[in-house]
Amino acid sequence: MDPDAPLPPDAEAPLPCAVCGLVPDDLARFECAECGWTPLDGDLDGTKLSEARLRYDLRAAARVGEKARPFVRGVLDDDQWARACDDADRERTRLLDEAAKPTAAPGAGAGGWTLEFGRPDLGRDPSTWATQWAFDELLRHDARTPVLIDVGADGVSVMVVRPDAVDGPGDPWSREDHSWERLAGPLLASEDGERAFQLAGGLHDIDRARLTEALDLGFARLAERLPFGVTTLLADSAPGWTVPGLAIARLRLLRPDARLVRSGRPAADELADAVARLPLPAQYWLVAAQFEGPGAQPVLVPLFPAGSTSGQEAVVRVARGPGGADNDVVLAVVAAPAHPAPSYDPRPVSVQATRLPRGVLSLRARLDGPGRVRWPDLPDVRPDARPLDRLYAHTRACPAPADVVDVMCAIELGGPPVPAAARRELLAGTLELVSADLGEHAGVSVRGYREHSFELGEEHDAVVEGVWDADPDRALDVLAAMERRARPYQSDAAPLEDALAEIVAFLERKRDARGWLNEMNHPPYRVLVVLAGRPPHPRGQGQDPLRELAQPCPRKDDWRAAADALRRSGVRLVTVLDGATDPDRDYWTALGAHRRLTLEGLTPRALADAMGLVPPGGASVPFPLMAPVFVEGDPA
Repeated sequence: MDPDAPLPPDAEAPLPCAVCGLVPDDLARFECAECGWTPLDGDLDGTKLSEARLRYDLRAAARVGEKARPFVRGVLDDDQWARACDDADRERTRLLDEAAKPTAAPGAGAGGWTLEFGRPDLGRDPSTWATQWAFDELLRHDARTPVLIDVGADGVSVMVVRPDAVDGPGDPWSREDHSWERLAGPLLASEDGERAFQLAGGLHDIDRARLTEALDLGFARLAERLPFGVTTLLADSAPGWTVPGLAIARLRLLRPDARLVRSGRPAADELADAVARLPLPAQYWLVAAQFEGPGAQPVLVPLFPAGSTSGQEAVVRVARGPGGADNDVVLAVVAAPAHPAPSYDPRPVSVQATRLPRGVLSLRARLDGPGRVRWPDLPDVRPDARPLDRLYAHTRACPAPADVVDVMCAIELGGPPVPAAARRELLAGTLELVSADLGEHAGVSVRGYREHSFELGEEHDAVVEGVWDADPDRALDVLAAMERRARPYQSDAAPLEDALAEIVAFLERKRDARGWLNEMNHPPYRVLVVLAGRPPHPRGQGQDPLRELAQPCPRKDDWRAAADALRRSGVRLVTVLDGATDPDRDYWTALGAHRRLTLEGLTPRALADAMGLVPPGGASVPFPLMAPVFVEGDPA
């Protein structure tokens, strides 16, 4: 006999069940222990066998749903399918109801479990209360970090829970997922619908012994990496499914003291809900900012006291800080004692970014449980991954804005139409930034100037229009209403000197109204921007050697005297000139003593930065400013 020849089949070896594929043991050779099938001598045409296979497959497919229906052996009509789905729902409900029945008296659970801390959500079905109790205790357990093993339709998930981190910025557990493909290898189908059908019980072509061996090997490796001697909770989140049920049975051999619960939802969702039911272990605060001295400082605003529970709300009054017009504002919630020491470092709970409108806001915060704070009135809130230490440093680097800001603008309305339109657009965008960042703290004066007329009797006609000391929105409206019609113009001069003379007179009136002593002790921040393409008219004929033909100002206004007066008043002087204009001429160096910029390519943000109206370098206060809380009778 050839020693390499295969051995003949054992005539006494039992054959697999013709319905479910289970290989019977020696004591159950005639009736299948899984499906109850008994070979019938009178079933010559196989009708009974086909019906048994249909019933067996139908139970498994109905547990999964429509995607498993194609794998049912036999001819299936819609009525049969509907009845099978109803039966599967009833079976699932029965299993969940059975799991809800207490197996031990409260306070005497196996494996160190009690119901002492159970706080179920009474709004949910009573069949879920026992499961809720188990998850509540998992978070309140005072032993080492407990382990949650969820066995479901997609595989086995292992979560090591950290009850001491329930109010941190992330989930208080680590998670590792093991798919059924990874655990069972090639024994299961690769197609999603067929694999789900097999997991739910359609195992007629699966070797049960090899499947059990594969699961045992995978679970043994998994158990080696888990902490030993800790409380373990086994969650069956696919009630009635065959392979998950087998997996739970094998896991219980490795963890005999584990408690078993059934749930109609993934265990991670149940665990998240259990976290949400916990009271806050510490007080929650909102990180805000306030200006103290030359810069901003982060401060804590009370939000939710310790012991608060899900569903509570709080309202805080805040305002967007400088630079917040085109930057996110960070809503950072931290945990700290009710009376933290100055050196205490608050623990971050929730750090999110959003955009806030201008003005004082009453922000509503809603508590959804430890570590979960929502801002329901804000439409766009996103997680912010920046560490708080960096945001604190960013806050302290922001200089305090001036209490009062005088923004003065002289803009040439005439000349070539393309740069004239660009000047208007740039100034409008800059005033929008001033409105957004400074609001009522800024008084804006806009003076637009056109062409002098040298016709007899028209020499002294007004050529300047605009508004004085208005709020930014009003100044924007006035700028938009200024006439845009092109007029004849002189190429070598424009009546800028008239606008400058009016601005100097305005400053003198304002200084007189405030008083010299007040001006000296509390000087406001003042800035003038000149947006021009042509130089001012000289005061007299021939005053400018390079422009001998330039006509003098008919009103005898002198740009030199105006520039000297502005400099003595401490006004910051900025010019924005057309690209063809020589910026080194004496009038531009005087009127742009602090900054001379070119119109082409200049953005409103860059101009506002040059004018000193926004924090330098685009810096912004990342946290909202703490706004005053007005009470009845408060004169503010």
